[in-house]
Parts: sequence; structure tokens; C-alpha cells
Amino acid sequence: MSKKQDDLYELLHNLSSSEKRYVKIFALKHMRKEQNSYLKLFNLLLSVTEYDEDQIDELLAKTGRRKSFATDKNYLYAFVLKAMRSFHEEKTIDNQLRELLISSSFLYEKRLYSQALKLLGKAKRLAYQYDKSTVLLEILFLESRNLIEKESKNQRALLEQLYQEVNVALAHIKEDWPLIMRQQRTFLLHRSKYSVQNDELREELDKISNFNVLINEPEPKRFTLAYYYLFTLALYYQSLAKHKEAASIYERLLQLWQKNPAKQKEASIQHKKNLSNYLTVSHALGQFERFPELIKQIEAIPCNSMEEEAEQFQNIRFAQLLLIINTHRFGELDELATIIKNGLIKYKTKINQARTLAFCYNISIAYFFLHQWKNALTWVEEIIRIDKTDHRQDIQNFARLYRLILLYELNKHDLLEYDLINAERFLRSRKSWFSFESKVAKHLRQLIEAEKSKRNSLFMKFNRELNLFTEEKEKPSPLGFTEISYWSRSVIQDIPMNLLLKEDTLQQAARQ
Repeated sequence: MSKKQDDLYELLHNLSSSEKRYVKIFALKHMRKEQNSYLKLFNLLLSVTEYDEDQIDELLAKTGRRKSFATDKNYLYAFVLKAMRSFHEEKTIDNQLRELLISSSFLYEKRLYSQALKLLGKAKRLAYQYDKSTVLLEILFLESRNLIEKESKNQRALLEQLYQEVNVALAHIKEDWPLIMRQQRTFLLHRSKYSVQNDELREELDKISNFNVLINEPEPKRFTLAYYYLFTLALYYQSLAKHKEAASIYERLLQLWQKNPAKQKEASIQHKKNLSNYLTVSHALGQFERFPELIKQIEAIPCNSMEEEAEQFQNIRFAQLLLIINTHRFGELDELATIIKNGLIKYKTKINQARTLAFCYNISIAYFFLHQWKNALTWVEEIIRIDKTDHRQDIQNFARLYRLILLYELNKHDLLEYDLINAERFLRSRKSWFSFESKVAKHLRQLIEAEKSKRNSLFMKFNRELNLFTEEKEKPSPLGFTEISYWSRSVIQDIPMNLLLKEDTLQQAARQ
């Protein structure tokens, strides 16, 4: 399979329904009748749900275009991009600016300097309105070029004024980029926090975020400067689990967006990400009363592309899933799980693996608390099927251990004996076989070897070991510890896990 074939297939299958329709309409307007073979190729590749060279070769043979496939696909790739430029030219500020710059350059080449300056003036107003300093610098260069060629009485004064604008734009870029780089580095480390020890994480974040600088907040003269400062600070606190501090910063970020409605519309994806991060922090704080309003704000932001649809899907549905689990609304689980399953298929190429793993894990755990072992196993096996990745290694590792419990509850003891060996081998290979994992595996071996009459006594012993484990450990409990503790308590007390969870939640609320 060649790279070009990969690129074309991936491009076509990432188009939204409206984008696909537009390509066909655009082709009718811009392709000659003898070129309709390209449209046939377009439809052919869209009909293939998984890339298979042999299947495509067989389909091409029927169209008589097999020999020219290499040329056809190169033309089609370029044509689709051209159609997308046309489709999206008025949809984003960046595209509008790009079109204005292209048109002004054409007018400059025709020596129509006054007309070119009119377009550049429009572009400059947009760049100022949306705080686009880098593009503004290019606009000012093109404007200066036209002013040099266009003879006028106040030519020198206009150029001097323009040079002042250049200096301001350069100063803004010099201000912005250290914060932009700091935010991006902090984000990358935040995303990998599950594979980084807490002390190491803090040390790296201090290096990247330069916290001594961050606490001296710059004067928020412009949106870009204030945004990157606040977002970096929020990620810093969030990465170190300082959720109260992170929540206060996200609240300030939302206020910043509300004061800048034009920027809110232009950078809607960033705005949604901030709202979603605020949801994550609210979950960590157990402040679920914030969820409905934050979800409402996300839903109120229209989606302008399939990418935005995917972002909105994963953020809203993930929040709703957390809300169901933490407010004990398990009756809504089946419906939401179906919606999430369909969404993960629809947006497969647009959702990162970390979020996919988290979706599968949380849905599986929700079914686990309902003692719906088969449904729980279906979702945990989705985790195991995902290709090895550096994302959420904690989920990937615990899934192997967690699957053993589900096999036990489903009475698949023969398979369980075999998988106990595989799970230990897998976790040791990832250097993730510790005291907790060993205790769980030992307990399961004892369960499948012992008589049923000894089940309760084994669980009571296991529960005592889990309690001792938490007393001995200073660090936070590993992923899955809470769920396995509930499983153990449920057997001992003969009470469903979801009811134990609800009872504990009410008791905790009463204490507060």
C-alpha cells in the first residue's frame, strides 16, 4: 500500500457529509464531461469501508481505469483540496484573510494598487479584530509594497505610520510566542502525565512553565496574551491535581471568552476545549452541579466542521457518562453507551486514543457496578484490542487484570487460568506487576481452586489485605483499586455495588 493511496483514502473518509456533497457539486461545475471518471473514482473509494488494495484493484478493473489509477488519484487528491478551499473560504477568519491576501497580490501584479490597498485594509481590520499578529505582519509588508509603487502626496507619512504598526506587531509576536511555546510544552507533558511520576512531572512542569514567571501575570492588554498565560497556568495546576486552583483559572478563562465574542466565534474549538477541561476539573472536585450549565455552553457553540463535531461529541458524551456514574443515574447507561459506541465508529480518526480508552474503561466500570459482567467484558475487550499506545497506559495495564475478574464472574474458569499467566506476563513486560496486581491475581487463583463454601472467607481475607495496602501506601491508590474494593465489599455484604456506591456518596455528603 503506497503513501499516496493512504493519503487519498484518508482524505476522502475524513470529509463530512456536506463536504462530500460539495465535492460532487463542484465537480459538475468545474470538470468536463470526459473527466467524470474522477468522480467515479471518488465514489468508488468512498464505497470501500476499509482500505484493501486487492478490493480496490478489482473494482478498478470493472471501470477500466486500473492502468491510470496512479495519475487519477493524484488529480483527484488535488481537486478535492481545491473544492475544500472553495467550500470553506468564507467559514473561518484564517480562510478569509488568506483569500484577501491572494486577491491583493493578483491586483498588485496587475498594478491596480488602489484596489489592492482596499483589500489589504479589509484584511488588516480583521487581523486587528481577531488579534492575528503574525498575519498582520504579512499584511503590512504587502501594504508597504503597494504604497511604494502607488504615487501619492502623503506617501512618506503613510509609510512611516505603517512602520510604527510593524514595530507594534513585532512586539506582540515577541510577547506572544514565549507564552505559546510554554503552553504547548505544558500541554504535551500534561497529556503524558499518566506515564510520568509526580515528582518528575512537577520538575518538568516547573522547567517548561517557568512558574516564577507565570505567577507574575502580564497585563492582559490583548486576548492572545491573556489566553495563553491563563491556559498554561490552568494546565499546570491540573497536571499536579491542584483542582481548586485549576477551576479558578478556568473560570477566568471563560470570563475572558465572554468578553471577546468575536474571538469566541473564530476560535470555537479552543473555547470548547477550555469548557471541557473545566468539566474535567469539576469532576475531580465532585462538583457535578456545574455539569449541566457547562454542557449547555458547549452545545450552544455551533460546529463548523466534522472535526468540531468530533470534539463536541467526545467532550459532551464523556461528561454525561461521568455524570451518570457519579450521580447514580445508571438507568440512562444503555442509551448513552449506544450513542458513544456509534460516535466512536463515526469519529474514529478524529478522537485520540487516550479518550477512546477512557470511554471504554468508564462504560465498562459502569456496567461492572451494575453486575452486568458480559457488557462490562465487551467494553474492556475493546481496550485490549486497541493497538499498543503510550496513551493511558494505566488503563491498558489494568484492563488485563480487570478482565480476569469478569471472566471469574462469568464462570469462565478454564479461560481464566490461562489468562492469569498471560496477564502477569503482559504486566511484567510493562514493568507494572506490583503488590496490588499480585494480590488480585493470588485471590482469583484461590477462588477458582477453592470450594464455593469458602468464597466469603476468601473475600474477607482479601478485603483485609486491601485495607492494609491503603494504610501502608503513601502514594495514591492504583487505577482500579476502588472498583475492586467495591467488588470485594459487595460479595461480603451481599449488596450490589451500585447501591454501596450510592450509600457511600450520601454518607460523604452528610459528613461535609
